[in-house]
Amino acid sequence: MVGLTQGDKDGLERAVAAAEKRTSAEIVLCVTDMCDDYRLYALPYAALFGLLVFGVLAVFMPDLHVRTAFLATGTAIIVAALALQWRPLRILTAPRAVREEAAEHLARAEFAQLVAGRTSAANGLLIFVALAEHHAEIVPEPGLAARIPQTAWRKIMDDLTRDLAAGRVRAGIEAAIAACGDAASAVFPPGADDRDELSNAPRSVEPH
Repeated sequence: MVGLTQGDKDGLERAVAAAEKRTSAEIVLCVTDMCDDYRLYALPYAALFGLLVFGVLAVFMPDLHVRTAFLATGTAIIVAALALQWRPLRILTAPRAVREEAAEHLARAEFAQLVAGRTSAANGLLIFVALAEHHAEIVPEPGLAARIPQTAWRKIMDDLTRDLAAGRVRAGIEAAIAACGDAASAVFPPGADDRDELSNAPRSVEPH
């Protein structure tokens, strides 16, 4: 799993197991390195940079031959397009709404595949973490969604998002797991006949 060491993964699996001891709900953790490649969003910025170079040449070097100016502009566009393929810059070129939509879409797809309809009490919960985007989604099954307000999940997501942005990846995810376990325990306390219906191991997710 990119971005997490084996020690991190083992620790997060233990965190899920510990949280589930306090509740009969099931927690599934999914982590993705990146929700999309965002390559198309770099192209407009490269074109704008080329136009800027052309404008600068036109203003400060008005006698420059037009073929030379076009060559310089084309070179600038190519260089900018290549530079913007560096992942941190690629992510920045994508609007925040696009990044959040990509994370939400991937989280919903993983929820449908790994959680929805797979618990006897409809009390499964997906914690989805997008490392590159510093974004988190929490998707509960109907049994949890009907009894715990969305504001409770939103606070956990916001806290986790801040931790991811600050580089506190493992600690932030562990705190989110514990908080989800605490929230679920209030409406789904542990029972004598509880069984582990879903895997506690973190799942590595690739963009669909």
